[in-house]
Order: sequence, then structure tokens, then C-alpha cells
Amino acid sequence: MANYRLLIVEDDPSEISTWKMQIPRYAANHNTEFEADFADSISNAEYLIKSRRYDAAIVDIRLKGIDGTRDAGADGNRVRELLTNSEVLIVAHITGEPGAIENNSFATSGIIKVFEKGQVTDTKPLHEEILDWISSHKVMIDAIRKSKKIIKEKMASLFFSSIWPRWRIWSSVTGSDDFIEASLARHISSHLYAELLGNTSGKVHPEEWYFMPPNSARFRAGDICKKGDSYLVLISPRCDLERPNVGDTLIFANLQDISTIWVEELSKTTSRIDECKRIIRELENDAARVQAENQKILRAEASFRKRFYGHSDGNFRLHFIPPIALAENNIVGPFYIDFSDIHQVKYGHPDADSLLASRVAQISPEFLPALVQRLGAYISRIGSPDYSHIY
Repeated sequence: MANYRLLIVEDDPSEISTWKMQIPRYAANHNTEFEADFADSISNAEYLIKSRRYDAAIVDIRLKGIDGTRDAGADGNRVRELLTNSEVLIVAHITGEPGAIENNSFATSGIIKVFEKGQVTDTKPLHEEILDWISSHKVMIDAIRKSKKIIKEKMASLFFSSIWPRWRIWSSVTGSDDFIEASLARHISSHLYAELLGNTSGKVHPEEWYFMPPNSARFRAGDICKKGDSYLVLISPRCDLERPNVGDTLIFANLQDISTIWVEELSKTTSRIDECKRIIRELENDAARVQAENQKILRAEASFRKRFYGHSDGNFRLHFIPPIALAENNIVGPFYIDFSDIHQVKYGHPDADSLLASRVAQISPEFLPALVQRLGAYISRIGSPDYSHIY
């Protein structure tokens, strides 16, 4: 049975009564359980947001102020801002005036949805529509909840095994509280990633490769920019990008789109593996044949990995990066970064400004060193003259 923790921010007693009646009814009909807290003011909402954790929130956009009058939307917008700045959750906004919703920048991602009062869709009342919408995010809510649990457990282990025994050293460094807190946050984050990666045998999701959108307003090494119908990646050394001056050279490498051959080879490899699995099912009592077919599967997988993840079979000129999901239905790549196809742009030039504005993603710090290492290996090859003598 699904279980969701809800925060309902509503100041109308009749609406609160309706929610208290509708939630158990919906839960019984959909094999779902809700734990709902109610806040009838922004101050009560702030207290609950700071002291508890929620999977979803239902927020009336117009709440009563201290003097009893309803604000045009500032309180409801403020509650949403508090929620999205402090918690990972989805938010249903209820309003009779859609124009009162401010800065709804998350709307296009589906994290926030606006429901108009009096709305009836498919003969369903508004309350049921909202609960249907929340329930439709079950997979995401469950995944986020479990990931939070994993992070909390790993943080506790790290704290007791490493941080607390060395706390005197942490606190003895001269610096502001902000510096120590930021240092500790970085240290914990890097430890967590390393341990979590080790627990999954080094396998990662393609989304882990990229920060989207790029998390800085300025150029960073690993920025992926769109230029016309092509993509470039910034490979300038990080130190050169810390304090760039007008006229400094920015170095980009072209991304070679390999999506067509990727799809073809993946289809062929999958077909070969499926055929081997079919034979294994039919000959499961023939140990020798089963072992032979399993070896074929391993060879097919290894060949595919070597072809693509192995940077085109170890070609120093190329570096593989996985597909980039610009949006749910807009996936580009995968790509080979082609170090032999370099573009130079002067910082401060309109071309550089255009590339800065066209950034679509940034290779995450965990995967950037491999790119730089491969770039260095390609550039550092001294090579040798062609030795054509047979003997």
C-alpha cells in the first residue's frame, strides 16, 4: 500500500473539513494511505516545513493575513518557495486566480501544478483530481524517499566512524563557521558518492554524467554548448576559467554524434544476447551448451563496451559520453568528443557570449577528470616517423 505524507495549507474551515473527509475516502478506494498535516497560515506552514518532511504539498494561493484579510497571493507563493527551497517534493497550487501564481518556474517540469477552484475534469471533483495527480508520481516519490534513507544511513556511518573522532581537527582550523560548514558538506558529499558508487559495482546512470542546467552562470570546464545543429564541449583548463580576461582563448572540442550507429549496434547486440538466452532456456539441462551460450553473451557485451564505452576501441582521439536527455522527449547523442576537431573562441567576443547562452549541460566533476586525462594522453603523444622497411 502506497503511503504519502501531505502538507495541506488552507485557511478555509469548510475546505479543511472537505479534505479530511475526501482523503480517507480516496485512500480506501485506491489502496493508498495519506498522513496529512494542516496549516491555516503561513506561520504554521513554516513551522511544519522546518520540523517535518513531506512527499507532497497542497497549497491555497490566497491565505489570510494577520489582520484577517486575504493576500493576493504572496503568502501562498511564499509557502511554495519555502517548500521548494528546503524539501524534495511536488506541490499542487489551488487558486481561483491563476495570475496570482508567481515565479512558477517549476511548472514545465511537472513538479508544480496549478488547479483552479471549481474545476471538474472527467466528472471528478477537484480534490480527487489533485490526489490522482499526487498518486501518479508514486515511482518518483518512492525513489526519492529511499534515496534519502540511503543518504541518511551513510551519513550516520561516516559521522560516527570518521568525522566525530576527528572533530577537534575539524574545529581547530581557523575560519568562520560558514567555512567549516561548507568544508564539511563537501567532505561528506565526496565520501557519500565514493561509497555509494562502490556499492553498485561502479555502474552509474547516464543522468549522473551531467549537471542540467549547468550550475554556474559562467564558463566551466566540461560545459556542453549548442552551436547550430552541433554541440561543443569546453576543454580549457579549469584554472584558465577562474578569472578570464577579454581576449583569452577558450578551447572547445566538437561532439561527434554517434546516435545512429549506437542504435544499430545496440539492436544487433541485444538480438544476439536474446538468441543466446532463448537457447539457454531450451537447453537448460545441457551444462556445456549453457556455458557456451553464456560465454557468447559475455563476448557480445564486452564487444559493445569496447566499441563505445572504450572510446572506439581505445582511440586516443575520441572520448565517449552517453546520451544527453535535454527533455523527456528530446535526447541527443551519445557522442564521441573529438580532440582532433578543436574550435578556439576569444572570451568576451560575441561568439563566446553566444556559446555561454547556449549551454545545455555540464559534465559533472566525477566524470570530468577522465575526459581531461584522455585529452592529455592524446596531446602528449610524441608519435614516431613511419617505419616502412619490411626487414
